Amino acid sequence: MTLFTSRSLAVPRKAAILAALFVTATATVEAGTFKKAAEEKAVAGEYMVVLKEHAAKLSIKPERTDLPTAATVGRRLEKRYGVTVVKVWDRALPGLLIRATDEAAQRLADDPRIEAVEQNATFPFENEESAPAGSCYGLDSYPYGSLFYRTPPAASPQSINCSDSDPTHDTGGNGQPPLCQDNWGLDRIDQHAAARDALYTYTRTGSVPGQVNVRIFLLDSGVNATHREFLNSQGTASRAFGIDVTGDTSCAPTTDPIGHGTHVAGIAAGRTFGVAKDATIVVVRASNCRGITFTSWIVDALNAVAGQRPSVLNWSGGNDQTIIGTTAIRTAVQGVVNSGVMVVQAAGNQSSPYPLPGWSPAVYPTGVEDACSWTFGNIPGVLVVGGTDQNNNRWTRIMSGDLVQSFCPPDCGSNVGSCIDVWAPAANILSAGRYDMYGYCRLSGTSMAAPHAAGVAALYLQAHPLASATEVEAAIVASATTGLLNTNAQTPNQIGPTSFNRLLYSQVP
Repeated sequence: MTLFTSRSLAVPRKAAILAALFVTATATVEAGTFKKAAEEKAVAGEYMVVLKEHAAKLSIKPERTDLPTAATVGRRLEKRYGVTVVKVWDRALPGLLIRATDEAAQRLADDPRIEAVEQNATFPFENEESAPAGSCYGLDSYPYGSLFYRTPPAASPQSINCSDSDPTHDTGGNGQPPLCQDNWGLDRIDQHAAARDALYTYTRTGSVPGQVNVRIFLLDSGVNATHREFLNSQGTASRAFGIDVTGDTSCAPTTDPIGHGTHVAGIAAGRTFGVAKDATIVVVRASNCRGITFTSWIVDALNAVAGQRPSVLNWSGGNDQTIIGTTAIRTAVQGVVNSGVMVVQAAGNQSSPYPLPGWSPAVYPTGVEDACSWTFGNIPGVLVVGGTDQNNNRWTRIMSGDLVQSFCPPDCGSNVGSCIDVWAPAANILSAGRYDMYGYCRLSGTSMAAPHAAGVAALYLQAHPLASATEVEAAIVASATTGLLNTNAQTPNQIGPTSFNRLLYSQVP
C-alpha cells in the first residue's frame, strides 16, 4: 500500500477516496423493482412498498436499535417524494402502503432503501360462485359424534370410534346424516398401516390447565364461532376468535358468509371432526363480506400473525398468480416463517386428468399443474399439502367420487410436484358448516387437506412450543407415512413422477 506524505497530494488523496467510496456505493446499491398490476385488478394510486432488510427494523426484533422504524422511513419518503403513507407494516416485513401518482411511485423505486414498489390489486379471494359446493346436513336433533354429550376424558391420548369410514357409503342427499362418526381423514392419518382401523387416537391440546395453548391461525373467509364444534373441552365457551383486517363492519370475522373458513377450522381443531381438538382457533379474515380481497389486506393478515408463538398459520386458498408473484406477500410469508410461525398451504386444485383449456392444457401427466407454480413451496418453513382420496389416490373430483358437483367443472384435482411436502385427505371431508351450531358439510379439495396438517403441527407444538417453523416442517415430513400413495403411471389419479410419496401422519414424536 502506498502512503501519501506530500502535502500537495493530501487534498487530492481525500477527494479520490471520497470519489472511490461514492462510485463503490452507487455500484453496489441496486434500485428496487417497480410493478404495475394488471389493468382489470389494479387499484389506482395505491402501492405497496417493501423496504430493504437493513433499511428499517421490525417491531418484533427490538434488538436492532441501529435501524430506524418503518414509520420513520415512511415519513422521510413522504417528504422526499411527495407520497402519502396510508399504512405501516413492521412485523412480517418492513413495508408501507402508500398513495402516489404512477410517476412518484416509479421514482420511489429508485431509492436505495426500497426493495420493491408494487401496485395494490383486488380480486375475488373466495365467494359464493367460487366456493366449493358440498353435501350438508342439519344435525340439530341428532346426538352426533363421540365427544358430544359426554364428559371429555382427562387423560391423553384418547381414541374415538368410526363405525364406517367410507364417505361414498353416504347417500349424499340433503338431510341424510353421514354413517361415519368421524371424518375419514382422521382415521387415515393416525397410523402408518395401509388398512384403516376405524379409530382416531389423539392427544388433547389447547386450554387445559398446565398445558401450552397452541393457536391455529386461519387466513380464510371467517368462522362460525357459535358452532358446537368449537366449544372448549368443558362445553362452556367457544375456542374460535376472529381478526378482521378489511374494515368491513357489515359482517364480523366470527361469522362466515361463505362457509369455507368454518369448514377448514373444523378440520384443524373441531371438537369431533378436528385433528387438534382443543387448540385455539383464530381466523384472520382478509376478504370482505362480499368475498373480495386486496393484496394489501393479505399483507395485513400476515403482518398480524408474525411472531405469535406457539402457533401455525393455515392458508387454504389464495392460489392465485397475483398473490404468489407479489414481492410484498412473498416477503411477508418469509417474515412469518422467520418469526417462528410455520405456514401450511394448500397445493391448489388447478390440475385435472382431462384437457381443460385455461386450466390444464393437456392430458395428465404432461398437463397437470405443478404446485411450485401455485404456492410458496420454495420457502423453507412453508409446508405445502396435496390432496388424496380414501383410496390413497390423488384427489380429483370425478375419479374420487365426490358426492356432489364441485366448483371446478368439468373436473379438478390436486396439483402435484416436488414442492408438495406431504399429502393429506381431501375428498368428501366432513366438518362444520356455516349456518348454525349444528350444521355439517362434506367438501373436497386441497383446502381440506391443509388443515389436517395444521392440526398435526398444533399437536407437535403442544410438546415442542419453542420449535422453529423449519423444525416443525422437518418433523412432520420426517414422520410421514411413505409408499402408500398411487404412483402407477398408467392411472390419471397418480401423484405424479416428481411428487414425494409421503402421507401425513399425526403421531409426530
